[in-house]
Amino acid sequence: MTGSGKTGLGIIYLEEALRARIPALILDPKGDMTNLLLTFPDLEPTDFLPWIDEAEAKRAGSTRDELAAQTAELWRSGLES
Repeated sequence: MTGSGKTGLGIIYLEEALRARIPALILDPKGDMTNLLLTFPDLEPTDFLPWIDEAEAKRAGSTRDELAAQTAELWRSGLES
């Protein structure tokens, strides 16, 4: 059932396997596990820049740099709240 914690449990098992240096083959059709690689420890605009699409920035009426800065601020304020 949705929201029952399957992904959270899978993440815990994966983290523990990696800590124990157990090789793991991860089949992830929804992409939940690969999103764990998206880390932005400093929440700097330059951290987000590689993930900002030029066309998306144009649709938003800004440059890639401006959209990266807005995204960094959005994440920062979201995490702080």
